Amino acid sequence: MRKFLSVLCATALLVACEQTAETKSGIQVKYVKKANGEQLIDGQVVLLNLKYTAEDDRVILESKPGEPLPLGYQAEAPNGNLFQEVLTLLSIGDSVYFEVPAKNLWEVTFRRPLPDTIGAESNIKFYIGAEQQMTREDYQAYQIEAEEKKTAAVQEEQLAEIDTYLSTNNISATKTESGLRYVVTSAGGGDRPQSGDEVKVHYTGTLLDGTKFDSSVDRGQPFTFPLGQGRVIKGWDEGIALLGVGDKATLYIPSSLGYGSRGSGPVIPPFAILVFEVELLGIN
Repeated sequence: MRKFLSVLCATALLVACEQTAETKSGIQVKYVKKANGEQLIDGQVVLLNLKYTAEDDRVILESKPGEPLPLGYQAEAPNGNLFQEVLTLLSIGDSVYFEVPAKNLWEVTFRRPLPDTIGAESNIKFYIGAEQQMTREDYQAYQIEAEEKKTAAVQEEQLAEIDTYLSTNNISATKTESGLRYVVTSAGGGDRPQSGDEVKVHYTGTLLDGTKFDSSVDRGQPFTFPLGQGRVIKGWDEGIALLGVGDKATLYIPSSLGYGSRGSGPVIPPFAILVFEVELLGIN
């Protein structure tokens, strides 16, 4: 992706493109690559490798490597929508460079005031590559698959991080197939709860670096919930089911069994590894 953008930028800035086109509002578009691929279809979602910068080359927005940005294509571009105007000139595989007035872009296309950091008389430089297109239904499936792949990759990295932490701190933990790591620090010998049982738990939650984000112990009020019903994060449903009444344990929970890419509140960031000191007080 970065190679694509660097080549694209260098080519565009050197005005090495021989093939050009013009939108109906007069935007001059230079082709860095003319693929003559599949024509864009009205109503499809187009995935774009995209970068745009201020006139002094400050990056305003850039798609991440391997994560093209989606844009619904409208064959009849609304007046003033510069993105849609340019897309009418593209086919899949094309990449282009163009510049547009900053004031017009923000006020007409974005429908927002121009930021103070961008000059009203300046131009914004765009580099766009049309990677692929798909129906909205296919795009939803594409998003799910991409999120699953990202989650799997993150989990692999996080399990290695947790295992390194455990090894560094001489902690011997039991590993489950899902990725949960847990240590029973004090055995109570009581019965284990079953799915659907209401359990009473004391807990203290931290990030792997020790940052505390919540504690029923500090509040002096145990937490009660029905086990195995999805009322808590997956790591809790699984981890508490492994304990007997009176057991104390530490749960090491990768983000796939925690709050995932969303995070939770201001303290738990996206893709956070969670550590819970828990005590199963009882089964109601």
